[in-house]
Amino acid sequence: MIQRIIKIGTLFCLILSVKAAAQIGSISFDSLLQRTASQSIPLPEKMEYAKEALALATLSGDTLNMYRAMSELGIIELNMGQFEDCLKTQLHAIRLADQMDSLSLFAKTAYKIGNTHLRMNHPEEAKKWM
Repeated sequence: MIQRIIKIGTLFCLILSVKAAAQIGSISFDSLLQRTASQSIPLPEKMEYAKEALALATLSGDTLNMYRAMSELGIIELNMGQFEDCLKTQLHAIRLADQMDSLSLFAKTAYKIGNTHLRMNHPEEAKKWM
C-alpha cells in the first residue's frame, strides 16, 4: 500500500513538473522521445525521459503520442529486464492502438508482447501474440 502511495505521489510530482516546463516552453514531446533513442544515455535516464513524454502526452490528451511514449517505455523496460512492467506497459499500448483503430500499431505492439513472452521463456504465450 505504501509503495502504491509513493508511486502515485511520484507520478503526481512528475506531471506537475512536466506541466510547468511545458507552460514555459522548455520541453516538447518529440525532444523527450528523441532522448530515449540516444545510445549514450543510460537506460534509467531513458526511462525517465519516456515517463516525462508519457506525462506530457497524457496532459495534452494526445492518444497517438501516449501510444508512442508507452511503446518506447515498454522497450526500455524490456531492455532493463523488467518483463512484468514491460507487459503491463505494452498491454496498455495495445489498448491505445485498438482505441485509435490502428491495425498496424496493434500488430507492432502484439509482436512486442510476443517477444517479451519469449524473453520470459513463455513460448506458448508468445505464439498467441506473434
